[in-house]
Amino acid sequence: MPRDFGRRLEPEWVTPDATYDQRRLAQLDASKLQHQIAYGVTELYLKPPRSTKISDLAKALNVEYNRLQKVLSGAVVMQFEDFSRLRQIIGHQMDYWILRGPAAKYVRAVEADMRRRQDRAQ
Repeated sequence: MPRDFGRRLEPEWVTPDATYDQRRLAQLDASKLQHQIAYGVTELYLKPPRSTKISDLAKALNVEYNRLQKVLSGAVVMQFEDFSRLRQIIGHQMDYWILRGPAAKYVRAVEADMRRRQDRAQ
């Protein structure tokens, strides 16, 4: 669902049917990848403890606020340059958000376990 783009770890996606050609399948896959990156930015940068504002992140990235907001909400297509700029600010943690399949599930499970342990220790 569009409102869940970049906000939920695993939103509901359309199910491709026989009418989907190779290009449309690639666009859906690219949307899923962009969602993962947007979700990573939200989790790593825009939520506590950092709670950075999108406007501050846009300034740090040297991009217009409107463009960044649209990229993170899925309204415009993310370019490699967008990802690279985000990675320069956020760091290698962004790499985890482009992992897919079994590797991604494993890394996310380990991170969730680490968060639970940190929460219990506090």
